[in-house]
Amino acid sequence: MNIIRCKIALVGEPRVGKTSIINQLVRNTFNGSYQTTLGIDYNQYEVKIKDTNYTVQFHIFDFSGFSIFRDMINKAIKDVNFVLYVYDSTNLESFQSIKLWKLSLSEMDLKSNVVEYLIGNKNEIPEKIVTDKVSVDSLAKKFNFRSWSVSARAVNNLKELFEDMGNLYYENYFKFINKMKNL
Repeated sequence: MNIIRCKIALVGEPRVGKTSIINQLVRNTFNGSYQTTLGIDYNQYEVKIKDTNYTVQFHIFDFSGFSIFRDMINKAIKDVNFVLYVYDSTNLESFQSIKLWKLSLSEMDLKSNVVEYLIGNKNEIPEKIVTDKVSVDSLAKKFNFRSWSVSARAVNNLKELFEDMGNLYYENYFKFINKMKNL
């Protein structure tokens, strides 16, 4: 088996479910009580690329949503391949703050080929969702985000999201390798 490694950053306001997404994905657990991430949490997750002998190994950095830790984010985020901007679909303010997160990260020295995703978490009870599809699609288009709706609690779309990122990274990796061979 061949392993291709990449780095992911999860950012967003406190209580949007960044840690819950990772805990559900990596440990198959969900804890309904809130526990503050202090600084950065680190995890790994692997996606086997279908019909190949390749696996994409994600090194996942879950950043605290509190502004006191922003300097730490600045130092750790420079070499990421993916940024996941996570908001709570049941909290309009967390969605609106994504613009500020994008602005903040735009001022950092990110690689030019970083792929950014807009992740709406907590979609398990449709009648509680306060973010409308038009606003989500508009924000995603404005910033060239790939948009996903997930639920850490109900385990909706988590593996599919990471499979999408894994397949994209695999494709981009080999495009880069082939480009280098042709130089």
